[in-house]
Amino acid sequence: MIEFKVAGPFALPIYKKKRVLHIDDKRFFDFWEECEAESGIDIASRSGCYIFGLRRRNIIPYYVGKTWKGFQNEVFKPYQLTRYNKVINDHVWILAEVRQMIGGR
Repeated sequence: MIEFKVAGPFALPIYKKKRVLHIDDKRFFDFWEECEAESGIDIASRSGCYIFGLRRRNIIPYYVGKTWKGFQNEVFKPYQLTRYNKVINDHVWILAEVRQMIGGR
């Protein structure tokens, strides 16, 4: 049986260039380490679902994805970064649902 644990939200690594915000792909390693420290789970290597959201008064879902090869391998593909960077602001978060096997597997 598979269990899911909701983890997050996690702030994305962003930088500003010419008054436009972008996701900083040079800080992904730090991002995944921070996710693990905050959640207590090695999220980068887990499979599951994620929600890329925009923060206004509440988090507004923008993109929902499913991973089979681990979050680290699928969440920030180049075509996704292009999609995210079009709508990014300084309050962008990820809500991750982490797939876990019962019995510690």
